Amino acid sequence: MLVPLGGATGEIRTASNETPEAVLTAVDAVIAGEIVDAAAEAAARDRSWR
Repeated sequence: MLVPLGGATGEIRTASNETPEAVLTAVDAVIAGEIVDAAAEAAARDRSWR
């Protein structure tokens, strides 16, 4: 029997998410800074961001 995991409640999540909520919460807790869009990500990459 398959039981669905708790739904993702964050602002951004993948369309199909099988990651346990505890893992998602732990990752969210260590993310630093703001979420960027594709243009900001490309600009950071072009500046050799690591």
